[in-house]
Amino acid sequence: MADLTIGKYQRLLNHFSRDWSIARKVCWASGTAIFTAILGTSVGLFVGNRYAIQTVAEIRAADIRQEELAHFADDWMVILNYPFESLYLLRYPSQFQDRQRQHLDKLAELRRELVEFSVTMKDKEDGIDAAQWQKLMNRLNESMRHYQRFASPLLQSLTLRPGYTTQEYEVAHQTLVNFLVSDAYRSFYLELNSIHQELLTTAEKVEEQENVGTDQLQEIRQIQALIVGGSLFVSLLLGIFLSLMAGKTITTPLLELTETVQKVTTENNLKLRASITQEDRTTADLSIAFNQLVEWADLYMSELHQAQSRLVHSEKMSSLGKMVAGIAHEINNPAGFVYSNLYHAKNYAQELQALVALYQEAYPNPPQHLQEAIQESDLEFIQGDLDRVFSSMEVGTGRIRDIVKSLRVFSRLDEAEFKTIDLHESIESALTILGYRLREQNERPEIQTIRDYGSVPPIDCFAGQLNQALMHLLTNAIDALDERDRSRSYQECLNQPSQIRIATALSDSEHLTITIADNGPGIPEAIQPKLFDPFFTTKPVGMGTGLGLSITYQIVVEHHRGQLICRSALNRGTEILVVLPIHRANS
Repeated sequence: MADLTIGKYQRLLNHFSRDWSIARKVCWASGTAIFTAILGTSVGLFVGNRYAIQTVAEIRAADIRQEELAHFADDWMVILNYPFESLYLLRYPSQFQDRQRQHLDKLAELRRELVEFSVTMKDKEDGIDAAQWQKLMNRLNESMRHYQRFASPLLQSLTLRPGYTTQEYEVAHQTLVNFLVSDAYRSFYLELNSIHQELLTTAEKVEEQENVGTDQLQEIRQIQALIVGGSLFVSLLLGIFLSLMAGKTITTPLLELTETVQKVTTENNLKLRASITQEDRTTADLSIAFNQLVEWADLYMSELHQAQSRLVHSEKMSSLGKMVAGIAHEINNPAGFVYSNLYHAKNYAQELQALVALYQEAYPNPPQHLQEAIQESDLEFIQGDLDRVFSSMEVGTGRIRDIVKSLRVFSRLDEAEFKTIDLHESIESALTILGYRLREQNERPEIQTIRDYGSVPPIDCFAGQLNQALMHLLTNAIDALDERDRSRSYQECLNQPSQIRIATALSDSEHLTITIADNGPGIPEAIQPKLFDPFFTTKPVGMGTGLGLSITYQIVVEHHRGQLICRSALNRGTEILVVLPIHRANS
């Protein structure tokens, strides 16, 4: 359940911060933790201080009131003890008069304090019962009025001047003693003492309330410390949680990307791609950049492999050209000997035939053994067949010379300079070399070649490369016809013979067109855009490399600034148009 909750919050956090940068995520996590700590501390201090200030104020007020009550009780005790003090001070008139004035001032002060207490203490919550306090105030007022009516006049009348007589002192002393021992003063004293004790009790209650306030203040401080400490702890947990979430959000895609990079490097597999997550913009951009880099590397490696394959192919063709040139040279020398001596041999044979004829005319009846030798050698047949033998030998040696010439033309594949050549001669050389494939086979008749040469001037080109391109195009046409004829009977091939039409014509004053068309099965439209891609082939494994048309395209389009156009439809054959500039194109 906890994992589900964490996963839920993580998905929510990922969705919320999907477009944020890494720096912003880290700052947000840190800022949130710091803000939580500051907010919790501020709330704790604010709440604690608010109640603490109020409690402290109440404690101070209670302390003041407690002091006031204690002072009032002490003053009341002074009033209560004044008559007894006066009894002692009668002997000292000046001190008695001073103490009497102080007593009158204290009475006035008590009356004011009594009025203030009646007002200020009425609505205070100091643990004092309001009714009880009001009752006490009433008793104080009543006792104050009673004291002023009963005791105060008497005490004020006891006035002794300096130099008083013993009789005056005895009278005043006896009057004061009678007053103190009277029942009225005794009850009054008891009442005043009771009020004093109640005042002390009230002061103790206020002090208790002050102690309660002090305890509350301590609790408030403890709660404040708990709130601040709790907020700091929560902010710490929140910071750890957000850091873990942010770290996981950042590191998970990076770890996946790192794993993909390691696989690419260790397995040397440029087809691998890093997954692009939508949860983090920065890592998504990094994954996209890495995928683009791998795609570029894959493309460059493919181009490198293509270049290597083309280089190998070019080296093979160069070696083949050198080998063919050597073979052609080796064949040409004895063939030349045979061809040049054949003329003389034919003349010698004709002269010998003339001599034999003259001998027969001169000796129509030769000896018997000569007649037997002539009959045995069948001289007449030899004389009649000798011309045919020499003619056949001339045809054979002429064909050898043509083949050698075609091989020598084909051997120019490695020539790297522009030359002016006869285009028809190059086409005929290619057809001569491929003649063995055009001839009749066991499973099919001869592939017919239809030449439709126009009047075209010699062209400037890389002769060897152009011969190579013509060989590739003619080979592909023959392969297509062979593949189609393998699925037909010999008679069907006779009824609808396979044909290759080769035509040349001027496109305009600056270009000529070579058309190589066959009546084969045609090329599906879906794969026509891929015909000139490197390594693309529809032939069975081992029958083609997929480089023929790619190299042809490179020769015609890139090296000669020409055009290579394919027109084909299923069951309607294929037509390849090679458009070349007559004169050397400017690079």
